[in-house]
Amino acid sequence: MTPTATEFPIASDRSDSMRERQICADPPTMAHGQTGTRLYRLRRSLQGALLGVTVLWSVGLPAAENLQLHDFGKITDPDFGAALFFYYKQDYFNALSYALVADKSQRIKKNKPENQQLLAELYLAYGLIPEAENALRSVGQARRSKAIQDRSWFKLAQANYRRGHFNEALETLNHIGTNLNRNEKEQAALIRSYILMARNQNAPAIRILDDLKGRSLWGTYARYNLGIALLRNGKFDKGVKELTRVGKGRYEEEELIALRDQANLALGYLFLRAQEPAKAKSYFERIRLNGAHANRALLGIGWANLNAGDPKAALAALLELHERPIVDPAVLEAYLAVPYAFAQLQAYAQALEYYETAIDRFEQEIDRIDQTLLALDIKQFLIDFSTIDSGRVIDWLTYVPGWPSSPESRAIFQLISKRWFQEALRNYRDLQRLQTQIHTWIATIDVYDNTLGRRIALADATPNHKKKTATTIASLASNSTAVAYQKIRLKSQKKLHHNVKTLTKIRKRAIALQPEVERLAEMHAEYLKQLIIKQLMKDKSRTETYLSQARLLMAQIYDQVLQQ
Repeated sequence: MTPTATEFPIASDRSDSMRERQICADPPTMAHGQTGTRLYRLRRSLQGALLGVTVLWSVGLPAAENLQLHDFGKITDPDFGAALFFYYKQDYFNALSYALVADKSQRIKKNKPENQQLLAELYLAYGLIPEAENALRSVGQARRSKAIQDRSWFKLAQANYRRGHFNEALETLNHIGTNLNRNEKEQAALIRSYILMARNQNAPAIRILDDLKGRSLWGTYARYNLGIALLRNGKFDKGVKELTRVGKGRYEEEELIALRDQANLALGYLFLRAQEPAKAKSYFERIRLNGAHANRALLGIGWANLNAGDPKAALAALLELHERPIVDPAVLEAYLAVPYAFAQLQAYAQALEYYETAIDRFEQEIDRIDQTLLALDIKQFLIDFSTIDSGRVIDWLTYVPGWPSSPESRAIFQLISKRWFQEALRNYRDLQRLQTQIHTWIATIDVYDNTLGRRIALADATPNHKKKTATTIASLASNSTAVAYQKIRLKSQKKLHHNVKTLTKIRKRAIALQPEVERLAEMHAEYLKQLIIKQLMKDKSRTETYLSQARLLMAQIYDQVLQQ
């Protein structure tokens, strides 16, 4: 028997690193395909609804991605200040509303570049990348500092990269000048290197990462990825050297401690494949037993000891892993490795006992997966799952329904690191919120419509309106104050009727969006269901392989016992 192969993942940038650990080619997904286009148009429709009337109510549109709040400099225009008020309150929808209305009504005079930059950031937060780019280009034509310009292009490059739009990310990176601060420069260089590595262009990525490596947070990520790039490029010794430096680092941040574990895990399996179990074991033993990589580390220690001819030492790690919840395939593999170690010690009774346990467990897992495939309530599961804010809940996986015993929760655990799955799930969450908010908007519009209707009726019912005699009108005309009052009242009535028409248009838009939102939500739910089903089938296939191996190895032990 041989251990399961472990790939060498690329460590993503800091903002994504706790949720994803590798870059992969994005498959054709709804998020980037036809349905993604429809969702984009839907967001554009919602944006258009904002321009019909000044902000009337506070709502929460789809959750904006976390924005890094920063200072926009001196505030001169009150309308821009109002938008910033909501921006700093992290009420991004109202911030976008005020900024849009101020921009379209041309109320901003001196803070126009800053308002365009704010619009660009908010557009990015809601996934409106083309609008963000247009806003940045318009800002580029205005007077402003080069630092603001470079920072804006940098944020756009980040957004394109996170969505897997690598060509667009590279193009926007090329717009960045030399005015970013050190932290932002390092991030921009890392993004460029990630894209090159994702395209298997390791040589140019090595040159970037070699210049970037250092003791800073981003420098540590650069060193790790430099080691991976060197290994991919066939420079074994240099790659091991860089990864070893990361694996021996003394870090205080949890993120870098996890990265250190990941470096040691990669090195451990690297030397395990190279048939150097002693070196492999030394790397595995540096990994924390309560971290994300603990299970694979224990499995690696077990296989390293088995390959070194020490099955007794292997059992110490494998039995510990055997008793852990089945969160990832490493625990299932331990059900095979433990009886295999007993067999190496010629403890055939214990080996047969553990093989029987393994066979029972594998059969149970296959049955549970089959039942899950038949009874998977994807809508309820996704509704429960999408209510979790993974950016704020530390142990958010414990909030997943059925975690860790249910097969579907383990499928989610394996899928959540994929960028395309995150994008599809984010779209689904946005659509769920939109369905709720559209109903709220329609009800709120009706309230405003009724209020305006009563005001119009009251204005129409006031004295001296349409029923004035010629004498009364003449007497009013002789009074300049009364004439002015009459003009103001007529203007007010005209404005009231205009607002009623505007609300009617917005209401029609909102009602027209309802079936489209519901249809897109159904399509995304079905797409996510297919992703989960595909992962469940993959888990089932792996478990069936383990089951076949367990039965075969058990039969071999019976043959050995009979021969003796």
